[in-house]
Amino acid sequence: TPLYTHTHMLHNGKVSRRNIERFETVFGATNAMYETHGHLLVIINSMVVDGAADHDLQKDVKQHIMQAVEHRARKADLKVLLFTHIPLHKPAGQCSDAPIIKRNSRGHVVEQTMLSPETSTFLLQSLQPAVVFSGHDHEGCQYVHEGDVPEFTIRSMMGDFSGHSAFFTSYPHGDHTIRQCPFVTMT
Repeated sequence: TPLYTHTHMLHNGKVSRRNIERFETVFGATNAMYETHGHLLVIINSMVVDGAADHDLQKDVKQHIMQAVEHRARKADLKVLLFTHIPLHKPAGQCSDAPIIKRNSRGHVVEQTMLSPETSTFLLQSLQPAVVFSGHDHEGCQYVHEGDVPEFTIRSMMGDFSGHSAFFTSYPHGDHTIRQCPFVTMT
């Protein structure tokens, strides 16, 4: 998924249809939805949702989100696991990155540390995720959103940050565990 990637060609100001297609050839769809074992896994291309130079990419992700909302409405018993690269909005001081969105003169996002408050609220209210997974903030953090929705921002896989990955386990009765695993030791 695009959750853990950190590639220069997919930073907000450089996202293009061509770069997305190259990325998807290697890593898979940037917008995807999978239903499995009582869960609905929703992956969104958060790099373009708040204002991309390519309006078609932004339209694609918004249509995908609406399809996920409709799927969730038809199957309310499914637990939604939401995956984004850019974390949901949270107050400053909750993670190492403060909430920042920088736009160019045309209003396109060129840099952001978190999704906008509006996008974040919409995703939380419409998808009602049981858990949110995100990346982007290299230090990683854990935060509980309104409605007791935990968000796990996974620490960077880069060696400078101990090369973290994470294992998530969801149990049929509703509980879940997450284990973050460093696999690089810098000396």
